[in-house]
Amino acid sequence: MNMRNQSLITHSSKINDAMALAVWAHSGQSRKDGTPFLLHPLAVCNVLIEAGIVDTEVLVTALVHDALEERPDLHGEFLRRIRQSLGIQVAEWVIWLTDDMRMSSIERKAAQLVKYTDAPLPVKLIKLSDRCANLVAPPPTWDHKKISQYAEHSHDLLAVLYGTHPSLESRLKAQLSAVPWSIAQPFSAGR
Repeated sequence: MNMRNQSLITHSSKINDAMALAVWAHSGQSRKDGTPFLLHPLAVCNVLIEAGIVDTEVLVTALVHDALEERPDLHGEFLRRIRQSLGIQVAEWVIWLTDDMRMSSIERKAAQLVKYTDAPLPVKLIKLSDRCANLVAPPPTWDHKKISQYAEHSHDLLAVLYGTHPSLESRLKAQLSAVPWSIAQPFSAGR
């Protein structure tokens, strides 16, 4: 077996391990729109790949990025499994991407704007992709006010992450320009 094939097998194995952890972490969970939660990390990976980001560490982190947040009851066990299967770096990035669910929604959104300013590049890439995936459509239960608040926070997040990846930023900006998200103020780089 040549080195290239060995590398592909190693990367494939790591992605399979991340997928297994994501399946375990999100088993039985649904998103606010009723779809299986597991579809979300897959969508985030897809956004990354469409933007030309194929780094294995980034993709496996994207697959498990919400697990700690969505399963606080398994926080320690999940972190142990990530470190063991995917490595310490992936575990650190997942921690960066995890909101403190003990905080109110307003506090969490404000904390995101602060923490992503200094986040490592892979974390910023995943956060941009996560937001792109979340902006496909609002949950059916969201009213005009909630959609507007989410769009405004998305504009603020885009301003914080500006300069991270032009393709992802353009995609997010385009999504925010479309209905129903266009009801909030448009993004400008100087904001």
